Order: sequence, then C-alpha cells, then structure tokens
Amino acid sequence: VVLGKKFLPFRRIRALRWLATSDSAMVRWTMCAVLRWRPSRKIRIPVYHIHGTEDQTLPIHLSNPTRIVPGGSHALSIFQPDAVNGYLEEILHKFFSGEQGGFSGTR
Repeated sequence: VVLGKKFLPFRRIRALRWLATSDSAMVRWTMCAVLRWRPSRKIRIPVYHIHGTEDQTLPIHLSNPTRIVPGGSHALSIFQPDAVNGYLEEILHKFFSGEQGGFSGTR
C-alpha cells in the first residue's frame, strides 16, 4: 500500500507470487524446449504468435510474431490478458467467418 492506495492490482500480485514460486527445473526445461523447437513441415494450419516488446526472457528480436504487444513482457496471458484475449477473439472471428483459410459455419 502506497499512500493508502494499492501499488499493484491483486491479479498482478498473485501472478508474481506464482512466478516466484515456480519450480526452477520446470522453468529451465520449458525454456530449453522453446529454444530447441522447430516447426514441422507437416503442419498445414496457421500458427499465430503474440509477443511483447519488453519480454526479457525471450527477447522479441529472436522471434517472428504475428502480433506485437507494445510494452508487453513475458507471460502475456498473466500480465496483459486483455491483449491476449482480444487477439484470440480476432483470430476466432476470422476463422469462423471463413477468412485466412478458416471455414464458414460450424462442424
């Protein structure tokens, strides 16, 4: 609390606590898996990648995102959920309307 006001929203505090208590072995394994991953030529569907400009864990210059979130850090779904959800909404709208290789209607 700073001058009677909360400095960070509860959601952000909860996310920071979760990140601080994550198992370091799992974080190390995850980062290695991400860095070693190579796309399969067999994938014939669009792949979407959202990335924050301030990601210090996996800097943006090491990737080729389809959407860039200005000021976004690592773990966008935790720290910038509105940006992630908005992008997912756009993708789903395009997919279900038949744009970008999607289909019209439902299966």
